[in-house]
Amino acid sequence: QVFMNIMDNAIDAMPEGGRLHITTSESETHIQIGISDTGIGMDLDTRNKLFEPFFTTKEVGEGTGLGLSISIGIIQNLKGSISVENLDGKGTCFEILLPVRQHKKVE
Repeated sequence: QVFMNIMDNAIDAMPEGGRLHITTSESETHIQIGISDTGIGMDLDTRNKLFEPFFTTKEVGEGTGLGLSISIGIIQNLKGSISVENLDGKGTCFEILLPVRQHKKVE
């Protein structure tokens, strides 16, 4: 669900076409997933609101504004993190970091 939400938004940000690039790497403790696009990018105000429930840049009726807020919840539930970076007007890059192992709560 997380990857689909990010990729769907990336495709919307490239109305004239473009490239979607996915990278992965692994260390002993984390898995890193990068999803970048060559779309229109986003301004600082948009980036600051990106993960807020019901925030959307899409036209009325086109999106609910829940995709990325649900995504951050899933990632945080897995004890991971997500960050976003504007690529100087050449697109956007999301970086997801997830732990290799989930630590179980001891009671």
